[in-house]
Amino acid sequence: MPHKYKLIYFNARGRAEGIRIAFAVAGQEFEDVRLSREEWPKYKEERGLNQVPALEVDGKLYPQSSAIARFVCRELGLYGSNNLEALQIDVVCEHLRDLGEKVIRFYFEKDEKVKEALQKEFFETFAPKILGQLEKILIENNGGDGFMVGDKLSMADIGIFSSITDGIERFKSGILADYPKLTGLVSRVQEIPNLKNYLETRPKE
Repeated sequence: MPHKYKLIYFNARGRAEGIRIAFAVAGQEFEDVRLSREEWPKYKEERGLNQVPALEVDGKLYPQSSAIARFVCRELGLYGSNNLEALQIDVVCEHLRDLGEKVIRFYFEKDEKVKEALQKEFFETFAPKILGQLEKILIENNGGDGFMVGDKLSMADIGIFSSITDGIERFKSGILADYPKLTGLVSRVQEIPNLKNYLETRPKE
């Protein structure tokens, strides 16, 4: 019997958007619960949640965004064709997590001078290093004109797309200008019919 999925998060992209995109790409129905900040305290108490996103599967709640993303992608056939491909997908996702942690650090920094210094280091040094590594991984897989891992869409491609379009490019457009293969990958993912429909209809933050 198919599972019933309910994804719980705020009306924001943040840590849940990659999971929403995975559901959308696979054409998998799920309930997309988007809480307001005002609703969160009551919902948190009623459901016994300490954090979001959380995924409800057949009535049972599971926290932790990375664990949820891996589970959902395995369920939907987006986690590679074998263990080596799964390993490479994890490598890509760990690089993306490193990027995300740096973005969060400067995004929430209160001191404007510190914030400016963190952003400068990120965009001039850290992001180019990680994006260069990801470009290399992509090129090593069928010349870079297909997917990040193997010969089909995976969590790695979804992660790249979400991290760039809903993450880094919101702070600096054209971040992929020096990475033609990653640029092509993002464009290819964006043209997936199910994803195009989701992007056109998803709620505004």
